[in-house]
Amino acid sequence: MKSLLLPCLLLAAAPAGAAFHIEPIKATHPNGSQYSFPRLTDPTPAAQNINTWLQATSLQKLPGHYRKVAFEDIWPQEDDGWQGITSLDYTVTSNEPGFLSLSIGSEYMAAYPSQNTQSYNFDARSGQPILLRDLFSADGLQWLRQQASQQRTQRIEDFLAGKTVGKDIHLRSDPEEAQAQQQIYQECLPYVRKDDLAHNEVQLGKDSLTLVGVHCAPHVSQALDDLWDHSNAWRYDSLGGQLSNYGRCLLIDQRTDCARDGAPPSAGIWRGSLDGRFPITLVLEREESDGSVSGSYFYDKYARYIELDGQRDAQGGLQLRESGPPPATFVLSPSGAGLSGTWQQDGKQALPIDLR
Repeated sequence: MKSLLLPCLLLAAAPAGAAFHIEPIKATHPNGSQYSFPRLTDPTPAAQNINTWLQATSLQKLPGHYRKVAFEDIWPQEDDGWQGITSLDYTVTSNEPGFLSLSIGSEYMAAYPSQNTQSYNFDARSGQPILLRDLFSADGLQWLRQQASQQRTQRIEDFLAGKTVGKDIHLRSDPEEAQAQQQIYQECLPYVRKDDLAHNEVQLGKDSLTLVGVHCAPHVSQALDDLWDHSNAWRYDSLGGQLSNYGRCLLIDQRTDCARDGAPPSAGIWRGSLDGRFPITLVLEREESDGSVSGSYFYDKYARYIELDGQRDAQGGLQLRESGPPPATFVLSPSGAGLSGTWQQDGKQALPIDLR
């Protein structure tokens, strides 16, 4: 199979003033497919946090804890019908003193091949992920949603009206294909208008923020989806009134000592112990608009990926469930810069958790 990879920007020697040095972890599958994944080589806690978060969420690994290769738990296995991630690569969008922005592209084989790109942004001081809610005030985030919706809606409406949009994109000349495109985008418009940006890719460039929305067509109709992804960009200096204090500090003032505004983090890395005896690493991957949370954790000694899902309450507390066996539940509350609470297997005594 020919791999369709994103071009890899190798920063073996980062430019002056850049936050991090990045080198790839590389491997070749027995079938010849190529895999490349970013690894920060700086000996700092922030670099360690970024490596841990990326490898836990993308590779289901802790850094350095591989039986043979870093990709062994995600690439195709014979006993799984050769389904899995068939290629992997990355690009670096920006590597600024205050933040790092990169994207990981993959091709996945299941019933049919599909391609995916995930964009990630990290605070260079802490190494913790940066989300839209961190960068914008509540009103600013609503403004951004309206701006993105208006621009994307106008683009689709212009296309449906027979106008040329972008670089020579217009309705197909074949009547049947044009009719199919009309149906695709008419059905897509309501979703574009109410998009809350929760599943948009966020890319932080040197001077501007880019949002990439999901495309309109299902897999069976993607050959007709000429508009493809909906991408919109705003220069940082045009966003001053919409950003949070943290966002202004990071993007406009371009400082490296920016502090979060105090909302409970919805993604990140926490390390600590279970019952004071078992070192663990907790990884929160993402939080949906309804408060549902996904993540994982590892006993550091064994470094085995254990998937979690759960919910955040109105006070910022988390209830996370692992399926087991045996099943168990984390009940955690914000505690200073960390999380504390309990972990309990079904039917057994609750054990204390302290994470920082």
